Amino acid sequence: MKKTVYILTIFFALSPLLMLSQDVHFSMFNKAPLLLNPANTGNFDGKWRISTNYRKQGDFVSNPYSTNMVSFDMPVFLFNRLGSFGITALNDRTADRTLNTSEILVTTAHFIRITKNSYLHMGFGFAVVNKSIAQNSLSFPNQFDNSIGVFNPNIENQENFDAYSKWYPDLSWGLMMTYSTSLLKYQFGISMKHYNCPKLEFISPDFRIMPKYQTHFYLEKNFESGFYIKPKLLYTYQTKASEMVFGTDIGIYTKNECFKNFYVGTYFRGGFKRNQDAAIINAGFFYKQFKFNMSYDYSVNAFNKDNFQNSSYEVAIFYIFPRLEVEKRAIQCEIF
Repeated sequence: MKKTVYILTIFFALSPLLMLSQDVHFSMFNKAPLLLNPANTGNFDGKWRISTNYRKQGDFVSNPYSTNMVSFDMPVFLFNRLGSFGITALNDRTADRTLNTSEILVTTAHFIRITKNSYLHMGFGFAVVNKSIAQNSLSFPNQFDNSIGVFNPNIENQENFDAYSKWYPDLSWGLMMTYSTSLLKYQFGISMKHYNCPKLEFISPDFRIMPKYQTHFYLEKNFESGFYIKPKLLYTYQTKASEMVFGTDIGIYTKNECFKNFYVGTYFRGGFKRNQDAAIINAGFFYKQFKFNMSYDYSVNAFNKDNFQNSSYEVAIFYIFPRLEVEKRAIQCEIF
C-alpha cells in the first residue's frame, strides 16, 4: 500500500508538466524506446537488445531530411537490485544538410516491483550532442544579386556567427509504469528532455534549448484466438509547439517457430488545436529473435501542394538475444 501511494504521489506531482516539441523524433515512437523515455532502458524479455532506426522525409529536395539511430541496452543487477544500461548513437540531417545533429546518449534505469505483475521504472539519460551548420548551404538577404536575379553565395553574408559547430551536454529523465499478464499489458510514462536547458550559441550567447515534455501510453489486449490489438498514444510539448500521435496495431501471434507475429496499423499525427497533418500506415513481423517494422507517412494537410513529395518512411529492426534457460541440470562427480 505504501508503494502504491508513493507512486501515485510522484505521478500527480509531475502531472502539470504534461500540459505544458519539436526535436529529433520518429513517427513510430515506440520503435525508438530509449529516445522516447530513458526509463524504457532494459524493458524487454531477453539478455540484451540491439536496434537500428532510419527515417527519410522530403523527396522534394536533392538531400532530404534523414535520421539514423543505433541503440544497445541490457538489464543488469547491481547490489541485488534490477536495473539497466543502454547507449544510443544518433545522426540527424535537415534538408540539403544545412543543420546536422550528432548525439551519443547513455541511459540507465531502475525497476521497482509494485505488485506481482507491475513495475515502476525510473530512468536517467546523459547525452553529448554536436550541432553544426553547413555555411555554404545558407542564403541571406544581402546575398541576393540584383544583376542576375538570384542568390550569390560568393557575396559576403555579413552575419556574425560565433561558430558553425557547437558541443553541449544534454540531460533527460523519465518515469514509467508497466503492467503485464498473459492477456493484458499496458505502459504509461512521462519524460523530460533538455532538463538542463543547454546553451546553443550559434549567434546569441543567451539562446537555450527549452525542455521537451512527453507523455506516452501503450496497451496490448490479447485474445485466446491469437489476435491482439495495440493502441498507442504520444503527446509532446516544447516551447508552445505540440504534437500528438495516436493509433493502433492489429496483429496475430502464430504457432510458427520462425514467423511468430504479424501486424498492421494506422496512426494519425496532429494536435489538440490544429488539424491532422499526416496519416501513418504501419506494418511489421517477428522472425525468430528479429523484429522488423516499416511505416509510411502520408501528408493530409490541405496546405501542402504535393502531399506525395512531403511524405516520409521509417524502418526499424530489433534483435533480442534470448535468456539462456537451463533445461537439464547435472551434478559433476568424480569417476572412480
